[in-house]
Amino acid sequence: MRLSGTTKWIGLALLGLAISAAVAVAASNLVSRQIGIASESVAAGDALAPAVESAARQAGAGAGAGAGAGAGRAPVPEDAPATATEPEVGVGGREGESADEFEDRLDAREDALKEREDVREDALKDQEDAREDALKEREDNSGSGSDD
Repeated sequence: MRLSGTTKWIGLALLGLAISAAVAVAASNLVSRQIGIASESVAAGDALAPAVESAARQAGAGAGAGAGAGAGRAPVPEDAPATATEPEVGVGGREGESADEFEDRLDAREDALKEREDVREDALKDQEDAREDALKEREDNSGSGSDD
């Protein structure tokens, strides 16, 4: 049995359509699968989060206490009264630091930052002046040779 050339081409075209449809269905199945944590509920990681601390502890830690301030201590129940054994944390977050000491530390930091900014501005101004001088010199040198 001998097939004509047109029939062969039509058969190949239909075979190509079938293969492309199969590939599209397979790709659709792969994309629609839930992979990794996408299939987990939003609350799935709650067990991995650190325990919530009491409001009194968060107030002390929120004022800027160091990361190790509560390390090694047993958790304090929320209904427990504050005790004198916990360190007094000042405004600045350092033990025993007063508001004035905190402000002095902030002022010193601001002064250092201002000084650093002034040094950078001076360096940039010096660079700008050097560029302008170089451009003037280049213009003077290029202009002197063309006088006829």
